[in-house]
Amino acid sequence: MIRGEPPLGPGADPVDRLIAFGRRVIDLLAIHGDLIMAAQMGKPGARFAGPVYATYRMHVTTLLREHAATQGQELDADYLADVLLAALNAEMYGFWQSDVGLDRQRITTGFEQLVRAVTTST
Repeated sequence: MIRGEPPLGPGADPVDRLIAFGRRVIDLLAIHGDLIMAAQMGKPGARFAGPVYATYRMHVTTLLREHAATQGQELDADYLADVLLAALNAEMYGFWQSDVGLDRQRITTGFEQLVRAVTTST
């Protein structure tokens, strides 16, 4: 994220970096989603209180602000960062896979569509 190769790391367009970030988190959820969800069970707000969420939030907020600045857009980067991260929640991922029957590719494509919708000028 910080030092990696583009598009995940610096040097790529902020929207491409957001999409690459989402892909990597979805990959992580596919492997460790049950473990992540179990660690948060019974602890309201646990997801938001830890350093991982804070780091992810700062990264996504920064990329949204960078994109908005280059496009002359007005975005509420703080709010939209949380909206995008909500789509990368272990519980949501598990629901989409188990209850709705979405596969990882469809979830990844949906996240990309969400990022593009959020970052498109109106």
